[in-house]
Parts: sequence; C-alpha cells; structure tokens
Amino acid sequence: MDYSDKLLDEFVDEARELIDRIDLGLVRLETQPADGPTLGDVFRAMHTLKGSSGFFALKRVEAISHAAESLLGRLRDGELQLGADSALIGLLLKANDALRAIVTAIEKQRVEPAGNDADLIAALRSHAARAAGAHAAAERAPAAAPPAHEEAADRESASAEPVDTRQWLPPADRASPPAPDADALAISPDEGAAPSSEIGRAHV
Repeated sequence: MDYSDKLLDEFVDEARELIDRIDLGLVRLETQPADGPTLGDVFRAMHTLKGSSGFFALKRVEAISHAAESLLGRLRDGELQLGADSALIGLLLKANDALRAIVTAIEKQRVEPAGNDADLIAALRSHAARAAGAHAAAERAPAAAPPAHEEAADRESASAEPVDTRQWLPPADRASPPAPDADALAISPDEGAAPSSEIGRAHV
C-alpha cells in the first residue's frame, strides 16, 4: 500500500465516522427540532466532510456536502426552522445516504464513482436560497406602525386642555390667589425722585 492509498483509507474511515455522526444528529432533530447543540454538531461534521473531500478532489462528495452544509447553516442561523418544514430532515438524510454510498464505493474502487446528483443538490440549494430570500426580505421590511389605539391616545393627549390642579386642593384653598393691591404697587410722584439740591449740584 503506497502513501496515497493510506491517506485514502484514512479519509474513508473519517468520512464514515462523520456520516454516522450526521445520521444520528438528524434522527435526533426529527424529534427535537429545537436542539441547537445537535444542529451545530451536524453542521460541523458536514463542514469537515466537505473540506476533506476537497483535498482528495472528490467532486461528488464535495458538491453534495457543500449544498447540505449551506442548508444546515441557514437552519443553524435561525433563517429556517425545522419545525416549519419536516421535509427538510428527510432531504438531509437523503443527502447523507448518498454520501455514504459514494464513500463505500470509493473504498472498494479506490476512485469516486460516476453519478448524477444534480436533482439532490438543486433541492438542497433551493431550500437554502428560499431561506436566504425570506431573511433578506424581513430585514428590508419597514418597522411596524404603532397600533391604532396608541395613535388615538397620543392625539387625545396632545389636544387635551391643561388640568387645573386646584381641584384636588381642600375647598378653602381652591380660591384664586388675591390680586396685588393697586395702591401698594402705585409709586407716588415724589418717590424715587432725587432732591432738587442734588440735581443742582449735578449741573455745577
């Protein structure tokens, strides 16, 4: 066995472990769709498989795992909900089964078998793109207007007359304060005027 064969066997062993991990995680998510840690683990396993297959130029494994990883990323980021579309788990399990079959063939034939995965990849990409489009539309949507009853309350508050707080005082204190005495405010003609002697000195 040469060096390249040994590396390929290591890839096959690792790929099988990753595919088993993905399979177990997806089965768990069928009954616990809100299990974030499991979803994150499935995403990381698919990401690792994609990277390893790219090193060996295994185009089919890389293409399927890349499309599945994109969809799992949308789920992980909350742009798509598993509970809202149960068919997603079935689609991801189908992709995982295809990966398992390809890896088994690689082990036997020492090369990646020919095959057409276009429909599977298109379905994975379609779900991922739909989630991305919905997320972008939600971000562009204008902020919701306040409820009608809140707008009416604001208008009533703005048009309301000032409140006379004297209504809460005891009856004896509700009267308006007395007006200032006019005589007290009046200034006599001589008040404030300087004495004539002082005026005279000012002109000297």
